[in-house]
Amino acid sequence: MCTVVAQQVAERIKSSPELYDFTKTEIPPLLLLLDRREDPLSPLLLQWTYQAMVHELIGITRNKVDLSHAPGVHADTKEVVLSPDQDQFYADNMYLNFGDLGTVVQDLVNDFASKTKSTQKVQTLEDIKKFCETFPEFRKVSSNVTKHVTIMGEISRQVALRKLLDVSEREQELACNNDHATAYRRVVEMLQNPIFAKEDVLRQALLYILRYEKQNKLPEILQLLTLRENYSGAELGVRENKGWQ
Repeated sequence: MCTVVAQQVAERIKSSPELYDFTKTEIPPLLLLLDRREDPLSPLLLQWTYQAMVHELIGITRNKVDLSHAPGVHADTKEVVLSPDQDQFYADNMYLNFGDLGTVVQDLVNDFASKTKSTQKVQTLEDIKKFCETFPEFRKVSSNVTKHVTIMGEISRQVALRKLLDVSEREQELACNNDHATAYRRVVEMLQNPIFAKEDVLRQALLYILRYEKQNKLPEILQLLTLRENYSGAELGVRENKGWQ
């Protein structure tokens, strides 16, 4: 597949050289194509950058984020626009780790607090939300920051609700370690635990089956999924006695 794509790209460049006449640099530009068939695990792992978490946990449709389902959200932030073309804060921080993003927002709020000589402590995301409510003038001059505080609050709620720190740790162990007995025990434990969300359980099962494909545990995992979520083999893309489609 990558070979075909590479050939088509090369032909397109040759057919329109004026469009791809890159400025001469010491290191020429390089387009690297990766075939995901060589790495099916990475797309299944939870991502912790800001942009990825918004997509994964809330969703973006035509650059709009619907927060109407989130508890305690102000009327003016029930639907917000999130586009790097219109939002410099998002453009600057969309690839930041979620923890680092919290620090950036905290610094902005602390700066405003120092200018207003406020003694209110701003150390956690909850403190930031309370600060925004206490100082409506901050909402006016920094409505963009308030928007991101609201989004971050909903992401944090989802992380806690779905136990995503635990889920992510389990995913990393599956992807990086080579201990089948422990991996199987942990995935069965998760499949039988009702506190984990449906999509996280399914992703964990897929990771296990791909990582330990030769262990022939597909029937057992499929049975556990069927018992838990009433999945069918067709929904999971499985053919009886033939593995994955």
